Amino acid sequence: MRLSPAQRMMQRRHASVAAGGAPRALGGAQAAATSEERLQLAELGDCLRQLKQIQAREAKIARKRELIAIFDQWVAGILDAHKAGAPAVQDDIVLTMMVWALDIEDHDRALPLIAYVLGNNLAMPERYSRTAPTVIAEIAAEAAIARLGRGDTPSIDFLQLVEESTADHDMIDEVRAKLHKAIGLTLVRLATPPEGEADAEASDRAGGIRAALDGAVTHFKAALRRHPKVGVKKDLEKAERDLVKMGDVQ
Repeated sequence: MRLSPAQRMMQRRHASVAAGGAPRALGGAQAAATSEERLQLAELGDCLRQLKQIQAREAKIARKRELIAIFDQWVAGILDAHKAGAPAVQDDIVLTMMVWALDIEDHDRALPLIAYVLGNNLAMPERYSRTAPTVIAEIAAEAAIARLGRGDTPSIDFLQLVEESTADHDMIDEVRAKLHKAIGLTLVRLATPPEGEADAEASDRAGGIRAALDGAVTHFKAALRRHPKVGVKKDLEKAERDLVKMGDVQ
């Protein structure tokens, strides 16, 4: 159901009140916020049931892309409350929308939620078996590797932000290794000259290519330290050979 601008604003306000963003709100406002929270949770439950009926991964992601906007105002209100000084709240809608944003690779939606969740050490809903940092890193890495497999180039900026955001958090070694692998493979892709590039153009880009390959080698080695079977040994060897050819390895 499409909401009017006034309804969206009120939904956002209810979320902020529910999250403690209006400590002086009267009883009626508190009751309305609680009622809206129940409605939002019921809506989320309905959406999750819809998704459970879909088996194909791409179809499930497409459906999440259609559904995620339903919860935009609620999520915005929760973040509003926190920005206004209210303590972070353990809100299943916010956590689920963070996962959906990662799944559909909507980085603009995902980043403020990642910051909110990790900055406040929030726990994932019970249906998730892993911690928030692990979930974030794994989805980001798998999406990047899948994109590379389709011949596309992932956002290296986003992957590096995920790495930085999760660096100080405990995480399963295999997942940390997968994130390093995704970053390394993306850097290799960025270092690969476009088909038909002239020698002069390639020469102009040499410094950037060396930096990307150096970074890839660093991440491949980090991945192997975390998980020797992560599957980057050949990628590491090739990146090192390419650097030797460029005269960058002594």
